[in-house]
Amino acid sequence: MNSPKFMQKRKPSGSNETTNMKTTDEAYGDYLEKKYLPGRLFYLNTFFYPKIFRLFQPGDFVDLGCGTGDFLRFLRRKKIPCIGIDSNHKLVEKCNSMGFEVYEDDIVVMDSIKVPIKNALCDNVLEHLTTGSIDQFFFRMKMKSQPGAILVIVVPDKKGFASDPTHVTFVTKDMILKLCDTFGCRLNAFFFHPLNFSVMGKICYLNMQVFSIIM
Repeated sequence: MNSPKFMQKRKPSGSNETTNMKTTDEAYGDYLEKKYLPGRLFYLNTFFYPKIFRLFQPGDFVDLGCGTGDFLRFLRRKKIPCIGIDSNHKLVEKCNSMGFEVYEDDIVVMDSIKVPIKNALCDNVLEHLTTGSIDQFFFRMKMKSQPGAILVIVVPDKKGFASDPTHVTFVTKDMILKLCDTFGCRLNAFFFHPLNFSVMGKICYLNMQVFSIIM
């Protein structure tokens, strides 16, 4: 049986240029746009964002690694206050040009975030970090969050992780549980999306792991 179109794998570039690319490089923004599949925004706004939105609490949002601003646009349509940060200068400029309050900042630093975080999304970002940087992210997130803040992390499962040469660390549930224990957080929910079966991570390029964490 053929997979739905939005779940079919697009072959990544195997060139050294892509392999050595960093998410802060100007070319990374163009790489993202070329990587996206047709119908992606419809899928995000109709299926994915409404599903993960239910994991949050009422209040303001921070999009940590906001990329091309897709989740910010989703929140704006709901008239929900939000800001974003991203380490890629070109992507920050793009989001600012659309009228969003987005800062050039690193999620392991977060100096631009001045108000305690209530809700935060970190979507397809942690897989680009080393394990040491992921530890630092959790430390900064704990320091920047108000008690009971909600952090939702989305990372690729096995096939999606292996398909992109810019990925560095495969994030697992065990890793997140250890980080929660270290930094005094609690894993509130965990599931696979769009197909909530662990085996699908070996088959479907776009099957993701979703973690809802209470800080």
